[in-house]
Amino acid sequence: MHQKIRDSIEQLSGSEAREFLYLAMARLEVLHSSDVPKEEIMEEINHIIQDCSSLLPPPRKDFHTVHIVSGDSAAGSLRFGLEREHKVIGFQEFFAMGPLWKLEEKKGRKERYEWLRDHINLDDYMEEEYESRLAKVMEEIRAIPEGMPIVLWTADNADEQVFVRYILHVLQDKKNEIRLINTSLAYKQLYDTADTFHFLRQTAEAHPEKLKEILEKKGSSPLPDEEIRLFVKEWLELSNTKEVLRIWEDDGIKSVPEEYYDEQLLYHAREAQKENGKNAFIKSARIIGEMYGQLEAMVNDSFLEYRLRTFVYSGILEIKGIPKAMRNYSVRVKQ
Repeated sequence: MHQKIRDSIEQLSGSEAREFLYLAMARLEVLHSSDVPKEEIMEEINHIIQDCSSLLPPPRKDFHTVHIVSGDSAAGSLRFGLEREHKVIGFQEFFAMGPLWKLEEKKGRKERYEWLRDHINLDDYMEEEYESRLAKVMEEIRAIPEGMPIVLWTADNADEQVFVRYILHVLQDKKNEIRLINTSLAYKQLYDTADTFHFLRQTAEAHPEKLKEILEKKGSSPLPDEEIRLFVKEWLELSNTKEVLRIWEDDGIKSVPEEYYDEQLLYHAREAQKENGKNAFIKSARIIGEMYGQLEAMVNDSFLEYRLRTFVYSGILEIKGIPKAMRNYSVRVKQ
């Protein structure tokens, strides 16, 4: 059900989505301020969901370009910024962490999901629909018509850089013209001045209008076959590594031990303990947030939360609460 609702909403234009949200909120406000039975409220919510589906136009096939990008937020920004003739495929993954072994095979995808499920606090939506949504996106990519231009979006972080190598591996047998846009680099080239410097860590940080301008000014050169082969080769090398953490360093992807950020994370936990007293429990979200804010590199906060829980399991930290999400528990340094 979550996937159907998500698909319905993603097919609405910006104005349609805003109008529908306004009407839905108005109807719910009336219900909230009225003394009506719970059953009638649930029935009205079902009507709202059905109305959303009825707003949808028939599936469109008149796209002239396909864009593939890592992450729902970046995909949403592209859909908002580009004309409707551009089809956007959002690929929700976390390629900077977890095993990559034979990801193009069902067995490899299952093993990767099991690692994420066992180590990372996925939200309910991701846990329920991870495999089915991944399979759906892969089918969309394979169904791109021959001859239709493809634009891949990436940025200077391990997640999006591994992503683009994986997608080029998937696309290597297609004869489509493929263009690659690095939003971090394009932002610097287009918007840096003598007084202003931009550090864009991920595509999702770019404003939709800026993404449109970047496409117009930086999206004209197709990737040469030789460069595509190099990216595919790098993917195959990555997929044979055993590490479960990758960073972007010196313009390249580097596989590192999963303990790579442990010392910094423990430092922030101890500093927070000093500020609040030796007996105080500190919200895990605060520790992770403070570390995340000081890192120049793009790191998934869910991975940092996994490493914080590792300190709990090893007895370095004590815990208060249930560690089902970083907002649900606090920790303190064990005396």
